[in-house]
Amino acid sequence: MIKVHHTTKEKVYGTLKTLLDDFSDQLKKKMGKHIHNIKHQYLSLRALKEKIDEDSIVLQIDFAENYMCKFSNEIQAVHFGDSHQQVSLHTGVAHTKNGVVSVCTISSSMRHDPSAIWAHLKKVLPYLKQQNTAATTLHVISDGPTTQYRSKKNFFFLSKVPYELGFKKVTWNFLESGHGKGPADGIGAAVKHQADSLVAKGIDLPTGKVLYEQLLNQPSTVKLMYITEGEIEEMDSLLPDDLLTIKGTMQIHQDVDPEGCALVRTMSHIGKNKFFWPMRDDVIWYRPEDVIRLVPEPQPVTKRHVMVEPTVWKEICSVLDHET
Repeated sequence: MIKVHHTTKEKVYGTLKTLLDDFSDQLKKKMGKHIHNIKHQYLSLRALKEKIDEDSIVLQIDFAENYMCKFSNEIQAVHFGDSHQQVSLHTGVAHTKNGVVSVCTISSSMRHDPSAIWAHLKKVLPYLKQQNTAATTLHVISDGPTTQYRSKKNFFFLSKVPYELGFKKVTWNFLESGHGKGPADGIGAAVKHQADSLVAKGIDLPTGKVLYEQLLNQPSTVKLMYITEGEIEEMDSLLPDDLLTIKGTMQIHQDVDPEGCALVRTMSHIGKNKFFWPMRDDVIWYRPEDVIRLVPEPQPVTKRHVMVEPTVWKEICSVLDHET
């Protein structure tokens, strides 16, 4: 006997006030946390880029929409079926002490899984390390699809590959959903525009390899690299068969090496020297170099809000270059 799951429509009755109360309650629980995460991420990542030193590299990455290979002149039949090959574009913008570096890795493989991601990164990271020999810390920023970046296989590669390439500290930061366009999206658009310009000039781009070779001959500030399917399969061979799924993967917004770090339950900041505990715990790993000092227990201001002792707060603001 085969069991089949049926989804049916059910009417729910209630007053307008009940509807508004339920909507308001869900909005506070879900949207409030979502907005808080977006604001916190943007402020933190902006500060990370603005205060970057020669020891660090901040790399923001994303897959662009696949590029459809084209011919300068085509018969009608080419428009149908699978006549056009597609090409994967993995784009990134690296912020370093020496300036901003734009990169795009090109592959004829349609795979966007962790093995493919790290085949792309295994070309990019040595190049960035070569350009910034003093860099020992890598901060990666991406969105968080579970089939790509936010998955157990990606966590495994993150714990191995960067250290083999000479990095000593690594973080991977997953942007909140609905974060909007980023600098990596602009790299993909620029590469595609340049490719379309070549086609308009009468140059055929039938495969990913030809696309890469033709783009190399064009003036551009984007560093181009080509990834073969064999390099992706090589990353497949490094994956163990017994990787366990991490419970709560969808709730992870930052993956860090916890060695020497402190796990801190943080308060939310509202106004000058005014804080409160959020409805849901906001727990973050902090590295020793990110800790300014220990503070005395905050003093109550209202039933919900507290403040740091004014002289201590003034000291903290002076270090962070904030207004008191």
